[in-house]
Amino acid sequence: MDRPVVISDPALSSLKNIQQEKALLVSVISAVLFAIYSAHWFDSLAHSGMLFVPFAWLFAVVMWSAFAVVRHADSLAVQLGEPYGTLILTLAVISIEVMMIAAVMVTGGDNPTLARDTMYAVIMIALNGMVGVALLLGGVTPSRAAVQSSGGECLSRRHRAVGDTRSYTSQLHACD
Repeated sequence: MDRPVVISDPALSSLKNIQQEKALLVSVISAVLFAIYSAHWFDSLAHSGMLFVPFAWLFAVVMWSAFAVVRHADSLAVQLGEPYGTLILTLAVISIEVMMIAAVMVTGGDNPTLARDTMYAVIMIALNGMVGVALLLGGVTPSRAAVQSSGGECLSRRHRAVGDTRSYTSQLHACD
């Protein structure tokens, strides 16, 4: 049997790689369009309902680009192994956050607390999201949480034993 001859052309393979990166292409086109037409688009808005279209477009492009960056960082992490992979993923996420905060600071007015307020908002959204997901998952599960009353007794014994150092070790081992 004759196997087909595969001609590997570096220019053709790089063109295929570029075609796979649609997020980069859409991001660059969006940035150019918003740089050219943003003043016209935002000045001619009659009411705030028209802000939904540019906001939705920018949000979708930013999310798509962020996931593309994380996908590339993840593939590098797999290739490089454990300690370097974690560092690459961490640096990718932090650099995305830094770029977004820098973009807000460059385009915003003269506000010295803008970076601090932005970081505080990001932290609060993330923490509240984690607590909300934990509460939601805890409420959805059909089982009940087990409560151990012995934990409180041991804690009170240890607090009492702190005042009396002679019996501290005996009280400490009584809870184990």
